[in-house]
Amino acid sequence: MTFGDDLLKRMQARDPDARTALEKCLMPGLRALCERLLRNREMARETAADVWSDFVAVHVDRIRRGAAIPSFLEMTAIRRCTRVRDFEARYEAPVDVPDARPGPEELLAAARESRRSRRGSLAASSGSTTAAGISSGSASSTS
Repeated sequence: MTFGDDLLKRMQARDPDARTALEKCLMPGLRALCERLLRNREMARETAADVWSDFVAVHVDRIRRGAAIPSFLEMTAIRRCTRVRDFEARYEAPVDVPDARPGPEELLAAARESRRSRRGSLAASSGSTTAAGISSGSASSTS
């Protein structure tokens, strides 16, 4: 479809038939462009619809030649998609990635457990031998 000045004049006069004809022709390409840039079908559909409604409501009166309509919509869609991507990257919720290293709470708990196990093993072994390795039980002495 060629986008002549007569179609532009009809769009500027708010002719619903011209709007429908132009929308049927341009919206699939506009949605595909947004989908390639955003990689999210729903977000692309919303962005393309926003670009189209802004064009019809505000910008159609600023266009001087009908042949400029596809280029205008394409550049507007690229700018809008870039803003959406930047916004998503900036305000995306951080992903909670567990750290492989133990935190201070885990280190403290491990230290307490280590102390407990050492105390338990010392108490169990203190009844059988002394620090010098001599048995504390009844020992027979050879004289």
